[in-house]
Amino acid sequence: MGFLDVIKENSGWIKDITTVIFTGTATVLALLTYKRAKATVLQPKRTEVTKKQTKILSDFLTVIAENNNSIDSALDYVNLLNYNVDLVLREYGLLEIPADSEKYQEY
Repeated sequence: MGFLDVIKENSGWIKDITTVIFTGTATVLALLTYKRAKATVLQPKRTEVTKKQTKILSDFLTVIAENNNSIDSALDYVNLLNYNVDLVLREYGLLEIPADSEKYQEY
């Protein structure tokens, strides 16, 4: 029995195994290519978002500077923290603040 006879007898499962290996390799390659292409295509969008965020922050800092305040004295960090904590606790149902209450409207 020669080498060619062995290949002829087992050609069905050899073909199946090579097809699985080829398909798996092609799938992994396609996924990696898609991931890289998605990052490249969305890059200009991220740049525009960064530009807009920078503009908004610049405008905010200009308003604070016009009032001769520093950002530390212009923002009330303690109340901002308290408001955010209260809103998160309300969201998780750990704090009862009715939506029509004056405190909720202030938040």
